[in-house]
Order: sequence, then structure tokens, then C-alpha cells
Amino acid sequence: MEWFTGSRFDAFYNYTYDMLTSMSSNAYPASMGEYYNTYANYNKMDAKGIDVVVSHRNKFSVASKPFNYGVSASVTWAKNRWLRYASDYANQQMWFRVTGDNVNANYGWIAEGLYRTEEEIDKSAWYGSRPNIGDIKYRDLNGDGKIDWSDRARIGRYNRPAVTYGLTLNASWNGFDFNAQFTGGALFDVSLTGTYYNDNDDNTVWTKTFKDGANSPLYLVENAVSEYNPNGTFPRITAGGLTHGGDNGLSSTFWLRNGKYIRLKSAQLGYTLPEYGWIRWVLKT
Repeated sequence: MEWFTGSRFDAFYNYTYDMLTSMSSNAYPASMGEYYNTYANYNKMDAKGIDVVVSHRNKFSVASKPFNYGVSASVTWAKNRWLRYASDYANQQMWFRVTGDNVNANYGWIAEGLYRTEEEIDKSAWYGSRPNIGDIKYRDLNGDGKIDWSDRARIGRYNRPAVTYGLTLNASWNGFDFNAQFTGGALFDVSLTGTYYNDNDDNTVWTKTFKDGANSPLYLVENAVSEYNPNGTFPRITAGGLTHGGDNGLSSTFWLRNGKYIRLKSAQLGYTLPEYGWIRWVLKT
């Protein structure tokens, strides 16, 4: 029996400061040009992470023939955050503050489910015109009785994995060989809404039934709130554009999903023909 086990560990920390940025109007008093565009080396951020690789290979005899196998696993974790950010100021609402949060976190509204009754709508703040039963209910963070951009908060995690991992398996015996690779990611969120050219989120075919005349995934239709399905888990069915009611396509926690995944990247099974003398003769001629 012959075996080997090895490992590798790496870690990093990056600190970036004096980042050139546009200063907000709250950064300076009027006497110093409050209402004029100002740039300064102000923002600070840091990033840290680790990378671990563990591998093992072994060799032993099976039916008097050598059996070789190997296993290699890797895990990488990385995180960044703002240490100082120009748009933050002393009296800012906490849900707007960027300092201390992930550099790539997103703004959006906090969803509180779907409207089930007209009475619930009467007692709630809403975005735009009066919503309908089956529209998304948003949280009024500042308590002013309406839903607008002041009620957005930093929501969700970055849409790229903070943790990535991989696994490689290989083996060979008596002319047969096998190899497989798995990859995966975790600690990130995916939004079913789409971000368009104007940097605003809006509905996609995954969030709105029959958007732009397209087909709809079955879950949106079967689980939509309706007269026949009052306990549905997705917004009411709409054909074409909303002529009135709440905006269900806003970037919100309602459409965020845990993006964790694992997939088989590749798999290969092979056989190597033995080198008989007549085969070598045929190949040479």
C-alpha cells in the first residue's frame, strides 16, 4: 500500500484607503460648497479570505492488480466591507447606512408577504396607487404612511458566492479509469427580478405572469393568489402591464432566493486497450 495526504492553507487581508469618490451634499456645510460636486480621497474598505486545499492519493492491490485512487477538495471564502463611505452621515437612518456592510450588497424594499384582504390594504402604506389583493406588501421603514425610495434598505447578500468549493475524484484499475469534478457555491443570494439598462430592477418572466406576452413558469400560475387560491404564495396573475395597483417588480426581499448550489462539472469513464503484440504490429504497418 502506498498513500500520500497533503494540504495547503492560504489567507489574505487587503486594506484599501483614500479611494477617490464623489462626496455627498451632507459631507460639507454650505460654507464649503455643500451644493457643488466635490471629490475627495475618502472611502475605505477591506477584504479578507482563506483558501484551503486537501488532497489524498493511495494505491493498493485488488484481484492481484494495482488500484489507484485520488481525492482532492478545496474551499475558498472571501468577504469585503466598507469601513468608511461618503454617503453616510451622522443622523442617517440605520437602514440606509453603508459603512460596515458588504461592498456589493444591494438596496431594496423589505417585503412583508402578500395582501390578503381589503382591510389589510386600508391599514397599510403602499407604493404608488392603491394595491390589490395578491400584490406584495412592503414595510414602511420610516413610518411616514407611504412607500417610496426612503424606505429602501440594504438587503440580501452579493449575487456571487462568498464560499466556493470543489471536489475531484479519480481512480484507475486494470485498464479502467474514472474522473469526476464537482463544484459549488454558498453564502449568496439571487434575485428573480432583473436589473435593466437604467439600473432599476423590474419584473422578469420569473416574477410576472405572461410578461411581454411570453410564457410563464408553472409555479407563478399555480401558486398565484386568486379567488380560487386565496392562500397562494406568489402575486396575483396579470396579463400584460399593470394598469393599477402595487408594483410587484420592485427589488425586494420577496424575490431573493438562497443561491447555494453544487453541480457535477464533468465525469469521464475510460478504458485503455492492453498492448498486445499484434496491435503494435497493426499500428506500425
